Amino acid sequence: MLFKVENCFPDQYENDVDKQLALDHLLLSSGRRKNIVIIEKNAIEKLLHSKLYRAPAKTFASDIEKNRREYGVIAKQLAVYCVVDFDSRQVSCTFQNNQWVIRVGYDYFIDPENSGLIGLITEGELDFNFYSVIATYYSKYISPLKLDVSFKFHHGAGSQSKPSFDRLTNEGKIILCLVDNDKSHPKKGEGSTSKVFTHYDRNYNNKSLVNVINVREIETLLPLNIIEKILVEQKNLKILTL
Repeated sequence: MLFKVENCFPDQYENDVDKQLALDHLLLSSGRRKNIVIIEKNAIEKLLHSKLYRAPAKTFASDIEKNRREYGVIAKQLAVYCVVDFDSRQVSCTFQNNQWVIRVGYDYFIDPENSGLIGLITEGELDFNFYSVIATYYSKYISPLKLDVSFKFHHGAGSQSKPSFDRLTNEGKIILCLVDNDKSHPKKGEGSTSKVFTHYDRNYNNKSLVNVINVREIETLLPLNIIEKILVEQKNLKILTL
């Protein structure tokens, strides 16, 4: 996810530990390449000259400044990105300039877990690995942006996909859920796993989204043995490059 920080004044947070923590966690997220973080130039300069922040945070801030112009171009080409407002605790999602913009307050990042990888709910680990392979391939060989793509796995386990989605949504997490439609025939109704997701679930509602794949099973697109072969080959490639 790309996080664009606004209304941030790092040198004014001496008595605001929450804002210090939120900013520190965002910088760490960028430095560890969990997410892309954009911070205004003036804010970075204030941070670098402030005694409130540790050396690692300043190093990550300098890295953001070096790539700020490139990141700004990337933001304009994404289907969705997130604005982090340090002057607000409100959450909203709007469609503007052909992009979905999720807006959250700085308080979302007080919890360090929220600065990690974006969560992805799938019906099983095999589905998760398959989607990860597809995302990586698209990013590296089709998309002009050439971004690294990674997700945090959340187990849907079929009928538990909806409860997991609701729980994480209620916790305020940024979450994507992918499920098969389980239709026995294209003209038939959806199966029990996907039909419980509402119209509201299937549109950006603040920080979460469900996408019901327009096939009965993901294996309908590619045979299971081909998926497994791809995953095994990718695993072996990772081992060889370590």
